[in-house]
Amino acid sequence: MAEKRTTDKKERKQTHFIPTKRLSHYEVIDGAGQVMGKVEQIIVDMCSGRVAYYLVSTEGLARRHDDWLAMPPDVLTWYPEKLHFTTPILSIDLDDAPSIPKADWPDTFVAELQNVDETQARLDSICAYYNVTPFRVHPRRDELRPQAPALADFLPVSHLKYYDVINEQGEDMGQVQEFVLDMAADQLAYVVVAFGGTLGFTDKWIAMPFDILTWQPETHKLKLDASRSVLENAPGINKNDWPDKFLSDLADEEEHAAWVETIYVHFECSPYWVC
Repeated sequence: MAEKRTTDKKERKQTHFIPTKRLSHYEVIDGAGQVMGKVEQIIVDMCSGRVAYYLVSTEGLARRHDDWLAMPPDVLTWYPEKLHFTTPILSIDLDDAPSIPKADWPDTFVAELQNVDETQARLDSICAYYNVTPFRVHPRRDELRPQAPALADFLPVSHLKYYDVINEQGEDMGQVQEFVLDMAADQLAYVVVAFGGTLGFTDKWIAMPFDILTWQPETHKLKLDASRSVLENAPGINKNDWPDKFLSDLADEEEHAAWVETIYVHFECSPYWVC
């Protein structure tokens, strides 16, 4: 289990939590205040839970109407009040920006993500174009997840659902119902898992830190590092309340952040926001 760390609420950075199923078609406003396009997909590294890059449509730019731009989170700022992103970059300056053909989505693109070398090269080229450091070689990375593999395994958020959760013996325990992203930190904040009859739960789902789940790229399953007793006493979500009622009850971001903190405390997991 991840190392326990004492939290200090004063150290918490701004947060804004959104389930990944809702993360689509948010507008991107460029440096001139014009609509550049819309976020079509968010590509997440399953080894660290970090956002690798965004795919942005540019229907307003005729010269890029066949492509989606690939943009790292470093050049996009999320505005929760208006539910859109901004970037200081001008749309007219993106003629030769890294992109993927819309015709490749999803099958060809997702298949290419299975090639580690190609995935590495793509991320490097995206970050190099925008003159930012790839997150996997960021100096803070070793502090954040020292046990993380050197290579990333990327997936679109549209694929992050209904993955099986297994135990150390490889036995199926439940299924992922939702991944929730902290938009301010560009990080998967927690995972909502349904265990069904495995633990005798019939009406609740369990929220847990992404850190206690280890991605298995060969089987596309998530291995869980938590005892039965910890799971049985974990904070639960009434499945009939998800997502609308649950999220409306936690509409205040500080309240939602405090609730997320209880999850990390329960699982004795180091919070990503104090790293």
